[in-house]
Amino acid sequence: IDDFEVNNGATTTYEDDFEDGDGDWEADVVLSEWNYYSKDEEYGKAYSGDYAWYLGNTGTGTYSASLNDSLETPSIDLGDGSEKYVAAMVWFGIDGPNDAAILEINISGEWKTVMTFPEDDGDYSQDYDDADENGWLYIEADVSEYEGDDASFRFRFESDTFTQYDGLYVDDFTLYSLPAIPDDVGTKSLDAPDTAKPGREVTFYSDIYNFGTEDQDDEFDVRANVTRDDGTVVYSETQTIESLDSKDNVTLDWTWEGGAEGTYTIRVETLLEGDGRAGNNPKEKTIDVAESGYQVALAVQEQAKDVLSGESVFFNFTATNTGEKDGYYDVTVDYGEVDEWRIISHLTTMYLASGSSQNFTVVVIAPTMAPTGDEHGFTVTVTSQDDPETEDSQDITAAPLYYGQNGGDKVLLIDANFGKNNGYNNYQDIDKIDSRMKHTLQQYFNDGESMGYDVHTIPYDMDVGYGELHPYPTINLMAEYDAVIWIQGDHHQRNLTNWKNCVSDYLDAGGNMWIMGQNFMTALNSSTGVREAGSFEYDYLKVEYVSHSSGTPDPLVGVGDDEIFGDAEYGTGDRSILSYDYADWIRPRDEAVGAFYTGKSNWWHIVDTDEDENREAYSPTHSMWIGDESKNNGEYRNGWDYSIYTSESYQGVQELSFMHYYDTESSTYAYDGGNVQISIDDGETWEVIYPDGGYPADSVVGLDSEPGYHGNSDGWVDATFDLSNFSGEDVIFRFRFGSDSVIDTYEGWYFDDVQLKNAVGNTVFSDDMESGMGNWDNAPQTFNLSLYYEGDYRIIVSPFTFAFLNNSDDREDLVGRGLDWLRAASAADDVGVKLIEIESATEENSTIAFSSIIKNFGSEDQAAFNVEARVIDANGDELWSETRTAGPLASGEEETLDWEWESGNPGEFTVIVETLKDDENNRNDQKEVDIEVVMVHVPEISTFNDNKEGSAGDKVTFDIVIRNGATGTDEFEIDTTGSASTWGGMIANQMELDSDESRDVELQLTIPDDTEDGNYNLDIHVTAGDVTEILELIITVTDNPVNYDVEIELDPTTVDSIAGEDLEFTVTIHNTGDDDDIFDLESRGAESSWVTFHDNGISVGAGGQVTTSGTISIPSDADDGNAYVEIWATSRGDQDAQDDKVIKVVVEELETG
Repeated sequence: IDDFEVNNGATTTYEDDFEDGDGDWEADVVLSEWNYYSKDEEYGKAYSGDYAWYLGNTGTGTYSASLNDSLETPSIDLGDGSEKYVAAMVWFGIDGPNDAAILEINISGEWKTVMTFPEDDGDYSQDYDDADENGWLYIEADVSEYEGDDASFRFRFESDTFTQYDGLYVDDFTLYSLPAIPDDVGTKSLDAPDTAKPGREVTFYSDIYNFGTEDQDDEFDVRANVTRDDGTVVYSETQTIESLDSKDNVTLDWTWEGGAEGTYTIRVETLLEGDGRAGNNPKEKTIDVAESGYQVALAVQEQAKDVLSGESVFFNFTATNTGEKDGYYDVTVDYGEVDEWRIISHLTTMYLASGSSQNFTVVVIAPTMAPTGDEHGFTVTVTSQDDPETEDSQDITAAPLYYGQNGGDKVLLIDANFGKNNGYNNYQDIDKIDSRMKHTLQQYFNDGESMGYDVHTIPYDMDVGYGELHPYPTINLMAEYDAVIWIQGDHHQRNLTNWKNCVSDYLDAGGNMWIMGQNFMTALNSSTGVREAGSFEYDYLKVEYVSHSSGTPDPLVGVGDDEIFGDAEYGTGDRSILSYDYADWIRPRDEAVGAFYTGKSNWWHIVDTDEDENREAYSPTHSMWIGDESKNNGEYRNGWDYSIYTSESYQGVQELSFMHYYDTESSTYAYDGGNVQISIDDGETWEVIYPDGGYPADSVVGLDSEPGYHGNSDGWVDATFDLSNFSGEDVIFRFRFGSDSVIDTYEGWYFDDVQLKNAVGNTVFSDDMESGMGNWDNAPQTFNLSLYYEGDYRIIVSPFTFAFLNNSDDREDLVGRGLDWLRAASAADDVGVKLIEIESATEENSTIAFSSIIKNFGSEDQAAFNVEARVIDANGDELWSETRTAGPLASGEEETLDWEWESGNPGEFTVIVETLKDDENNRNDQKEVDIEVVMVHVPEISTFNDNKEGSAGDKVTFDIVIRNGATGTDEFEIDTTGSASTWGGMIANQMELDSDESRDVELQLTIPDDTEDGNYNLDIHVTAGDVTEILELIITVTDNPVNYDVEIELDPTTVDSIAGEDLEFTVTIHNTGDDDDIFDLESRGAESSWVTFHDNGISVGAGGQVTTSGTISIPSDADDGNAYVEIWATSRGDQDAQDDKVIKVVVEELETG
């Protein structure tokens, strides 16, 4: 016997081993990672021969992220075989199921999935049992149901943004079929479980397919058997199919009642009489019947708990895998009643290894105003995914506690955060935002927990969309309260339509609402920029512009003279709850009021390279720049959108040109950048104009997808714009710069040497930035971090995080001010202090004027009532008070009361104004402002001689006296100006002096050698606080400077005396200088206090002399011995011209008896 062969009759319709080229296979994207590749190249592999197709980056040996990359066969005739199969050899390393390779077939232009891999056996083909020793795996799929002579297949590869492996190799692609015969039905597939528990029903399914060319119009049977491993048939059932058209399919369901532990074979077989091909009649599947090995036990820490009405309570559970097998388990909750109670598990799925446990929490949310004691029950269940019959449950109960204020609660707090108390397992502990607000409201009402306000917690509903808050509070509920505070949460997971409908319906009904939370403004339409009529933000929130992710200023400062937050300042550096900051900066509509500053109104400004070496300029030293010098060496910030405008309009311009330098994020993608715009209607509308050659980017993210410059200009470059289309218009220009919310470590945009030319080339405007901001206007850039509006409703919009406020005092002050204003719309009898304003300087020993605005906030007119103003010191002691009468006041009417207080010594004080009427709302009865009464600065400076002479090269000295004439210690700054200011300086340029203290300061100058004759001025500025005194000095440079000199004679020079006696002496002053002079006498040394001069400041003509006298008073307690009394004479013309002599006094001790 030789060459024995069994042939199944299969015919190969198409095959390609890729050894003769790429076989006209094509990738469907330009930058495809499909490569016709040799096994000899790096990362190369082939199953047979030398070539195969490879999906991956040939430079790294791994595929890239975010692929959707296909490789398609040429057109293939599927043939008319009864059974058709596509097969290939593949080698893969794929991060399944996140990434996948999908084999698809295209018939008549529609792609359908044939198979997907990797499967459950692993991410690498070499891990599969059927793989060869090199890791190549044979794959095959049935495509019998498809017909046509113009079919194609493709391998489509998808990857996400996370893990990437080696990729996919494809070789020896084959399509084969069995010959068509008329009568051929069979079991195409059998779907049955791998395992089952003893005695449990097993359901399985079979697809019966007509492979033949003839319709089967007569009925035929299909039989299903289940056979035990010992050959015993434990189940047999037959079903009849009435008819089955060619290439059609029918699915049959089978149910076996199950059996004892063991291994069983499920077999489904078609029994068509005269079937032409019996090989496809049966399909078999092995099933193991045994205990699953999955067991779970669920425990709850505390089954019954109390919960505050409207709030949530957590139940702590532990699930333990008590079985032998690892597996995934689902957590489900059950509540049978249809009402507003909610139960939500923070965990829906967990993986438990055998013997391991996992803790999780379930939150129960009670309805607002749920009555005390109305207990409700719930069930929590943990179920095995592998064996759904394995589960364990625990019942829990929650009983509400409701605390109400007499007359009803006034404020509703809506907790709309995506926090754990809403049922959302947020890794950020944002529940503390709500806790801080609740604590603040308790302090506001000062009545204890939940008294004065109620809470409504919006549940997280994972079954709605991708998970959102649901349901929202009803209008009927919100209408029960004076005001609603809505603490907004994560905007990415909410139904914007429902949210807007809820808020707008409440406002349409005349409600009073405060919405607070970061970034919710931008989230409403996922963009920054202008908001127009018809949008929710414009119509209801009263916002006309949003600038996203600019950050929350620290401190947060109320706009000056604002009705609500005018004198407020809050620290906002707390990031203990949320580390990220996505505040929205908003510009209110004209009818709304901006409530908090956002910091610098515009970051466009002129810079000087002489003053800041980190800046750039084209010529010579100044340029216009957008950036922040305080950020590293000078960079722009996230979320900026600022423009700089020409302050004048221009007509007849033909061309705009300038030099510019830019450095922004990413040279490959335009995230941040700038452009130039023109307006022909005085800034009402703007149009982007294009430079010669166009902008580098057609769409810049930070410019709301407008075109613009981006990346790095590599130094200064010129830009020219053709304006011929606008030559007949009055035009203004603006330079706009915008940045997104991510990376901001770049320098920004400079421009310089701006020129406008007319049609004949004449320059009509130019600016090299050397003369300041006169040609430019940055005023339109105005944003706020909150706004409020009063009309048909009252609303405060605060798109920042309440948790950022540093301390409880700031939080209580912020909420108190806002609620007072909101609730005032609901009160009938309510007068209060709207504003205190200091009208004068707050100096010591002066009249300090201040005013207060008294307002009738209520809905009813008010008769006259008393108002008291008082001042207290830092210790809380009252220093002054006065009572005045205000009113009568109609509803909404205001009256200004003026006050005066006579201050005394400097210090810190508090000015308080309070209405004394007993009304419904006492929180606005009093306002106060802290002031500092400052000392009046009295710096004094003098010298004996304010004019000195000297020759070039000489030294000149001025003796200066600086005195503090103020009532307390003060600091002095000393500076010099004038033509002689560079000739020398003060020994000290700052000092501190006590009250009435003087200090002598020597000013020593050296006249430069090349100084020409003449008078040179030197001004000495002495500054204390806001007061500056100037001493004007003259230095006369001459070849023949006046020589000042002096000599003195004393008489006597030696004298005997007894302690306690007075001695007379004379001083003769000889002026030996060249000019008239004045001389000052003084005694120095240990005995200087003994000397008194009868005259001083003595004038003596040049060459003359004057004698004056003095007295030496010897103390009575002086000891025996010699005392030496020094007498000095000093020229006022030249302090260095001095002479001194000594009187020797022989003292005899005084004897008493």
